Amino acid sequence: MEHRRHTRVNAQKRICITVLPQHSDNSATETFCCTTDDLSEDGLRFSGAAAFKEGDRLAMLVIHGSSYRGFEVKGRVVWVRKDPRTSTSSFGIEFTEMSAATRLAWQDALERDRGRPAPGASQAPRDGREPLLR
Repeated sequence: MEHRRHTRVNAQKRICITVLPQHSDNSATETFCCTTDDLSEDGLRFSGAAAFKEGDRLAMLVIHGSSYRGFEVKGRVVWVRKDPRTSTSSFGIEFTEMSAATRLAWQDALERDRGRPAPGASQAPRDGREPLLR
């Protein structure tokens, strides 16, 4: 039985992940787009043809498909499961570092994925715009 700190959002969201250089050594970045299997406050799970290994540390810019926002986070690959039928693998990514502002925005995106307004948000949008946060 799995014990998780945060609830997963079982959502097939289109995301793009740019792996940023870990140091300022002008390393090339790699960007790939994929569909998530699930998301949580602590990380995400996706399948694709990426070449990550368990334990890899990542500095990422995650573009969340439905919110079109970029989230700059650091994380690590917790597990990799290869699909023997295809050339893809499933990856479990744990977020290890993100700013407080990024965390709040990520939580807001997850609440929207769950179909609920963000905590503290007004229930009624004004003039068709996004609800105001209190």
